[in-house]
Amino acid sequence: MESVVFESAYIPENDEPQAPVYGTLEEKLKAKYGKVYKVAVTIEPDDETQLELIYYFKRPNTASYDRYLKMAAKGMTKALRDFIFDNVLDESRDELARDLEEYPALALEVGQKLLAMLGLATATNLKML
Repeated sequence: MESVVFESAYIPENDEPQAPVYGTLEEKLKAKYGKVYKVAVTIEPDDETQLELIYYFKRPNTASYDRYLKMAAKGMTKALRDFIFDNVLDESRDELARDLEEYPALALEVGQKLLAMLGLATATNLKML
């Protein structure tokens, strides 16, 4: 993971408290947003290429989920894409947009992870008693 160092040119002349300096992007995001979720996706666009893509999200809220359900009846692809962009952090937005242009099916994988945070089960069993 790439480390990013943030420096301040401001040097206080008195005993004012200083904002902490964060070393990694993830530390900076947690300080800015609180709870942050990292979604890492590995895709293989061809037999010789493997890409690991990383994006940062906030936890989807009920209003975002309701908009997704309402739009899904009109068009699933656009609804899922809007749901993803509704919850992605600004720091990941441009990269996600570029990646979705090149790999549109990526929206399914990322959207499924976000929906799982709201209780979408990966496996549900039904058994008649």
